[in-house]
Amino acid sequence: MKRVLLAMLSMVVVFPSVGCKCWEKLKCANQSSVDLVTPGLSSEEKFFLENWLYAAKMAEDVQDYSTAVIYYKKIYEYFPDTKEGDRAQKRLKKLEGNKEKNKVSLGS
Repeated sequence: MKRVLLAMLSMVVVFPSVGCKCWEKLKCANQSSVDLVTPGLSSEEKFFLENWLYAAKMAEDVQDYSTAVIYYKKIYEYFPDTKEGDRAQKRLKKLEGNKEKNKVSLGS
């Protein structure tokens, strides 16, 4: 009986303080990077923007640059006035510059 009471007491005293800290960490971890950079987008816009950013980054990671270019173009086309749109445009310029260098080096 004492163990049960001790366990219940620890749940009442210890878990709320630990739970609050964990909740704050979880809340911060679940906050979208798009929320932090571009406020004011609808949930649907955030959904597409996050997924296109993820797809573009994954394509670059596996060196599928043509697919990355497609997604960066979508991001820039649909979100030109956002920081993500600016970043997508910069990545496009860099990828297209690398593409031209590769053509020249492969052609010679």
